[in-house]
Amino acid sequence: MIDQKNQRQEPRPRSGEAPFNIGEVFYSRTDDRGIIQSGNYVFRRVAHFDWEELIGAPHKVIRHPDMPKGVFHLFWDQLKRGKMIGAYVKNRSKDGLYYWVFAVAMPWQGGFLSARIKPTSARLEQVKRLYAKMLDREQTGEVSPEASAQFLITELGSMGFESYEDFATDSLAEELLSEARNLGLPPIARVQLSRGMLEKAEELRAHTDGLSSEFETLSGIPINMQIRATRLENKGGPIMTLAQTYGEMSQQLSEWFAKNVVGADSNFSRISDNIKEALFLNSAAGILHRCNAQLQAERRDLGTVDLKEEREGLVKLADRYIRQAQDSTNAVVIEAERIRAACKEMRRSLLALDTVRVTCNIENARLGNRSDGLGDIVASLAETQASVAANLDQIETTITKVIAQADAIRSQNNEETSPVLLYGEKMARALQSA
Repeated sequence: MIDQKNQRQEPRPRSGEAPFNIGEVFYSRTDDRGIIQSGNYVFRRVAHFDWEELIGAPHKVIRHPDMPKGVFHLFWDQLKRGKMIGAYVKNRSKDGLYYWVFAVAMPWQGGFLSARIKPTSARLEQVKRLYAKMLDREQTGEVSPEASAQFLITELGSMGFESYEDFATDSLAEELLSEARNLGLPPIARVQLSRGMLEKAEELRAHTDGLSSEFETLSGIPINMQIRATRLENKGGPIMTLAQTYGEMSQQLSEWFAKNVVGADSNFSRISDNIKEALFLNSAAGILHRCNAQLQAERRDLGTVDLKEEREGLVKLADRYIRQAQDSTNAVVIEAERIRAACKEMRRSLLALDTVRVTCNIENARLGNRSDGLGDIVASLAETQASVAANLDQIETTITKVIAQADAIRSQNNEETSPVLLYGEKMARALQSA
């Protein structure tokens, strides 16, 4: 029987979805075997259990049969390796109602903690269809949980996600932005800024890919010039010498770019990863702070759970993630500054190449009608160099925007959050009228 002393008098339908309001958040904490150790009132209310039934029970007491085993295989694999994970989960309450959550789970104090918000974005419908396919495969094809998890990853790849982690990070951001939008609130600054940074990081990758292609072109053009030189002059003539010099300089520039900007010795490939990491950590920290705020606002008995200890633990964990997010954001800025310095170095090299190109042009003019198309080759050098310079301009502009967004994110770590996002719309109204 539900404890009426601590139960809000909220009607529950006899079938369908359990009452769980947009803006509410709840959490539960388990030991390393998944046995529930604590939670907050919203968790108990939505699940519709007494505390005596929840504390000491396996977390699977709320598992819904519609959930594919492959999702939980991924879930526990990540957690047991000491990593955080986010996932859409359909749960079942004691009275048979269901409720969807986006859960962010993490290792904590020798066990695990899972904080959940109500998913409201269009992605939930995509996930429902995907889970249904997974469940059908598991039930009709005797597919193992591991194979089902791999099927999920493959399907997410076809949706444009490089990994499950990318999907979880993007989905968490999508749900937080959708939640704010549904409540008529401005988007969470850190989430919106991080997404903007990711867009700029993709632009940066496109520009650097363009540079790599242009450097290959620059390296190939002098070969054509050398072929012309063999027709126009004796061995060791000025055109051949210029072509060889230009070829060597452009090759050195290309190799320097590959090593110092996008090569294995650089952290260029980690820019997007660091942004995603900071986005997930900041988002998780925000949800944990909301859980703490709800505990403070509820002011009600949580069974044998020590309220003060729970709140201190949530804040401690949230603050740790904020610091880790700051480290990831700082790493983005350091790498961005390094690339900006590399661009300046490449500009100096381009000036040296331009000097050789101008000399080639002078030699072409001296030859006059005997140039045998040398002028066209020199013109192609000028065109490719101009394209390289334009790409460098775009890279530097993009880098400047990335750094500005990173600075804005770092200044948002202590931003105030609307009471509606802290407690849910109903509780926020109650607090305002108190």
